[in-house]
Amino acid sequence: MDDEFLMGIDEEALLASSQISQSSSVPNQQPFVTTALAAPYQYIKQITCGQIKHGIKVPIKGIIATLTSNIQVDKTTGEWKLSVNVNDGSGYLIARIAPAVLDRIIGFSPSQMKQLKTSKTATDRAKVGQGMINLTSTLVHFSGILEIQISQGEKLITAMHEITNDHVLALANRTDRFFSP
Repeated sequence: MDDEFLMGIDEEALLASSQISQSSSVPNQQPFVTTALAAPYQYIKQITCGQIKHGIKVPIKGIIATLTSNIQVDKTTGEWKLSVNVNDGSGYLIARIAPAVLDRIIGFSPSQMKQLKTSKTATDRAKVGQGMINLTSTLVHFSGILEIQISQGEKLITAMHEITNDHVLALANRTDRFFSP
């Protein structure tokens, strides 16, 4: 990395919010700095290159590019199960969406779905179809912050947030810290 670029950056702040990696796939390249804990989000490339350690939650700004499985009910746990391909422009990863997130998007759990399907009222039965429409619409139109828990090689989406002014301000503060004179 260019030494002139790093001049003027508070070294303690840099070390507190960053990690320095000596590994590189390009020979004779200088070490690069990654902001593993910098707000408001990280890049998938940092995860797939091993720059972010396992056992943590990482916010990613991205989209759900494709489904890698169909929505189903896990036979052992009785919870929703769905895997997706997440893309942020720097790379992609396959992750499962946590059952609690799916419950919230769909509007009911699998056990509640069984009750709705067996209901005698058309309104209750229609809620099942509407829940799947909500899921499809949410995943297709989502572009925001995905909290991804990385543990033992598994990636789990534990929360989905729309971009807010707080995210924009955090990103502005992050870039100002590195680029202001």
